[in-house]
Amino acid sequence: MSSSAAHYALLGLATTMCSSAGTVFALLYSPPFLKAGYRLTFQTLFQLVPWLWSPPAPPGGWQKHYPHVIFSGICLGSHFSSWVYSLEHTSLTHSLLFVSMHPIVLNVYYHLASRWGGGRKPTFLETVGSMVGVAG
Repeated sequence: MSSSAAHYALLGLATTMCSSAGTVFALLYSPPFLKAGYRLTFQTLFQLVPWLWSPPAPPGGWQKHYPHVIFSGICLGSHFSSWVYSLEHTSLTHSLLFVSMHPIVLNVYYHLASRWGGGRKPTFLETVGSMVGVAG
C-alpha cells in the first residue's frame, strides 16, 4: 500500500471512529466525566500512531504559535464539554446537531458580516455545504 493510500485509510478510520463515538457513548450508563475520560483516552491512543509516524517539528517551531495553541485548546474544551453535557441532557440526534452546528453558524455570520462591510463573503460551495448540513 502506498503512503498516500495509507493516509487516506487512516483518515477514513479516524472519521469513522469520531463519528460513531456519540452513538457508543450515548449507550454507556456512566457519569459524564467518565464518558469524557473514555473518549479522551481512546482518541489519544488512536492519534498517537500518526503523531509518532509524522516527521519531527523544527526546534522552537511551535513556541511562536503558543497563543493559537492555547486558544485552540479553550475552543476544543468548550466543544468537548458541550458534547458531554448535551449527551446527558438531550437525545443523541440533538446532541450531534448541537455540537456540529458551528460551520452553519459561521456561514450565516460571514454572510451578515460581508453585507455590513466586515469580512469576506462565503463561497458558493461553502454556502451549499451549509445548506446540506441544515437539510441533514
